[in-house]
Amino acid sequence: MDFNKKLKSNNDSFDLTISTEGIEHLENKYLFFREIKRILKKKGHFIFYSPNISNIANRSIYLLKSRFIEFNDLLL
Repeated sequence: MDFNKKLKSNNDSFDLTISTEGIEHLENKYLFFREIKRILKKKGHFIFYSPNISNIANRSIYLLKSRFIEFNDLLL
């Protein structure tokens, strides 16, 4: 499923949606949030987790390299 496009689920389909460490990789985060809102039932819940770029490790990398840790850096 491509989360940068409209989701194939029907409106008001889910009681709960969960996203773990995915939002930071999307090109269109706003579309994703609108789609989650659309597919959730009225009293549904959305739980998401995104890495904390303000932690001491990321701040240190930024100080040394002038950029934040990226996903590809973890593969090296």
